[in-house]
Amino acid sequence: MMFEERIKSGIPGDGRCLFRSVVHGDCLRLGKPSPSEADERELADELRAKVTDELIKRRADTEWVPITVHMLDKKTNSLKVIAEYGQEYGKENPVRVLYHGYGHYDTLKNQFGGLQLKSLHQQLLQ
Repeated sequence: MMFEERIKSGIPGDGRCLFRSVVHGDCLRLGKPSPSEADERELADELRAKVTDELIKRRADTEWVPITVHMLDKKTNSLKVIAEYGQEYGKENPVRVLYHGYGHYDTLKNQFGGLQLKSLHQQLLQ
C-alpha cells in the first residue's frame, strides 16, 4: 500500500468534497465506520445547509463584498469572467479570484497586478 493511500481517503469530487471530508473525518474521529457514499452525501448536504443557515443568520453582522471569478481561456490566452457574486453589495473593486477548473482557486491581484497574461498562463501550467 502506498503512503498516500494510507494517509487519505478518496472523497468524490462532486462539489461537496469539503463537507464530505469533514463528515467522513468526524466518523473516523469518533471511531465509527466510514459512511456509505449515499450516507456521506446526505450528511455532507446537511452540514452544508447548517453552515449556510449560520451564514445567513450572521449576514447583517458581516461585511459582504462582490466577488468575480475568472478562468484562463487557453484558446485566446486571456482571462474570462465565469461568475460574479454579491453584485448587490456593489460592483466596484470586487475580490477577484482565478478558478483552475479542478476545484482550486487562487487570488488575482487587483486588475491582475500588472501581470502579463502570457506569464500568467505560464505560471498556471507549472
